[in-house]
Amino acid sequence: MTTDKKPFLSQNQALKVARKHLAQAIRIFSVTEILPANCRAYNAPKNCWYVLCSSETIMLGPSRLICIDKVTGKIVYDSPAGDEG
Repeated sequence: MTTDKKPFLSQNQALKVARKHLAQAIRIFSVTEILPANCRAYNAPKNCWYVLCSSETIMLGPSRLICIDKVTGKIVYDSPAGDEG
């Protein structure tokens, strides 16, 4: 969802949204305004906070990418980050 509205969700608020959405055992690696360079998320939404975190299960594989809309504070994307290998 792309919008021209001014963002009001801060980085700390985005982190709180992500923590509420995730299980307690999940490790959050970063919360950024740009898609992390190592992510291969096709059609990732714009104007979001990008939360890169561990997967819910302990295994080898990609990290998890969660995108939180800066205007609404809603999670608009939650999928593997495509950063393995």
